[in-house]
Amino acid sequence: MSGYDVYVFILCLIVFAILVGLSSAMLTIIVKSTVKLIRLGAEDENIKKEYQNAKKRNCKGVDFILSLLLCVILCVAFIFSVVVGFRETSFSETIPTLKVVNSASMAKKHEKNEYLFENDLGNQFNTFDIIFTYKAPDEFDLKLYDIVVYEVDGVYLVHRIVRIEEPNSVHPNERYFLCQGDAVESPDRFPVRYSQIKGIYRGERIPFVGSLVKFMQSPAGWLCILLVVAAMIVTPLIEKLITKEKAARYLIIAPEAAVSADELPERDIENAKDKENALEELNGKRNFKTFKQRLKESDAVVKERYSSVQSLLLKIKGIRIIDGKTQRNYKCKSAPILRFTFRGKTLNAYLGLEPKTYEDSKYIFTDVSSVIKHANYPMRLKLTSERQTRWCKELILDIVKNNGFTLLENPVSERSVLVGAKSKKKKDTRSFDERLKDLPVATERYSKIKAILDSIETIRAIDGKGQKTFKYGNAPIARFALRKNTLNAYLALTVQDFGDDAYMHHDVSSVIKHSNYPFRVPVTSDVQADWVCELIEKILKNNGVTVGGDYEN
Repeated sequence: MSGYDVYVFILCLIVFAILVGLSSAMLTIIVKSTVKLIRLGAEDENIKKEYQNAKKRNCKGVDFILSLLLCVILCVAFIFSVVVGFRETSFSETIPTLKVVNSASMAKKHEKNEYLFENDLGNQFNTFDIIFTYKAPDEFDLKLYDIVVYEVDGVYLVHRIVRIEEPNSVHPNERYFLCQGDAVESPDRFPVRYSQIKGIYRGERIPFVGSLVKFMQSPAGWLCILLVVAAMIVTPLIEKLITKEKAARYLIIAPEAAVSADELPERDIENAKDKENALEELNGKRNFKTFKQRLKESDAVVKERYSSVQSLLLKIKGIRIIDGKTQRNYKCKSAPILRFTFRGKTLNAYLGLEPKTYEDSKYIFTDVSSVIKHANYPMRLKLTSERQTRWCKELILDIVKNNGFTLLENPVSERSVLVGAKSKKKKDTRSFDERLKDLPVATERYSKIKAILDSIETIRAIDGKGQKTFKYGNAPIARFALRKNTLNAYLALTVQDFGDDAYMHHDVSSVIKHSNYPFRVPVTSDVQADWVCELIEKILKNNGVTVGGDYEN
């Protein structure tokens, strides 16, 4: 592949990536909109018609055959183009080398080439024909008007021998061949030596197929195949999703078509956890509510069983509650203890115990270790009775004992162990001056510092959210803010200029909002207030201002 081909390939690859990205985004939007319309009932009439006429026009087999046929054609065309390109420079006496004609130099008989008409030479070929070529015969077996394949500077040409110059004093050991295209008025500029001749054409050709081969050999052809393959993969997935939604909607709008779980064909439950869930999904009754919502809507008996089990869980020292969308997990340290979830209206408890250990026990449970999402909670109990609730508690105590956990006398509050449920303090939205009024000591120190700034008429004060900034023209001087109840001065000084100076300062240059005021001094004492006054005088002096006197321009 030449440098130009590499450039074209990379360019096509970039275009391909952009097209795939845009197509994916558009398909996602279209599919989501279609599913939403189906669920809202906008397509009910079309769905009814489609299912009522399903038996009359079942085209799934035809679609599959057509897709398979297209795939086979593309594969054959691609393999054929690869083979043609791979064998383009190798010639055999028995196996033909297929070559794509790239020019029209042999497409017709030129009227001035009288030898073509005199000898009735009619074996011409057109651009993009595929011609069959074989290994060239011995030098002295080549004769006048043979069509040969010869190489000139790495390029293979296919022309007719129009004159043969036998060995002479100029070339005593070899023949020279003068070649010419039938559609060209004059012969090639330079004679051809036998060493340049690679193959011979004997009249066999396939018309017009070469254009497809050339396209398949190009980077654009490769990327086109990738797009077709991607479409053939994505289309069935989208069709399957839409069909599934239509089936669910059809069973809602046509109750007489509802089926029982045992009557569901295997194809409808292949991606479901069990037949019960598959029936819910197919009939459009899948509950997408959160665990909290479903618990809230449950009857008093279910809530009582849940509270009874949770009370025991909250007695485990170090217990943590992790809420999911449709489940609630309980862990102690990193050990899984229990997971609550609903299946239909039934509260289920998944325990972090090995089911095989309890195979011959009194407990009635289901082994769900084969389900990936329940791998850490492989034992499922249905809390449908007081006895099963009692069993669940006994098994929780087994987990506590096996892991050496400690039980507290009283359960802790649910909120205190719920991950992500920490209370957020209400943000103080008061201004800097309003907050400062409640801090008399900080107010006194701030007034002492502010007196220096107020002594310069051209210094302006800017009120911000929770802070006050002072500038001399556009030059930053100082910024004051309260961190909790501590007054902090942010000064327009470079921390590196002070090194290990006596000032107890902090470098806040990495904080973007303080980039112009990177020198922070907490004003927690009168001494630090005096330090801030000294530093402000230095800043003013750097800006040509003298405190207590005239300032320079």
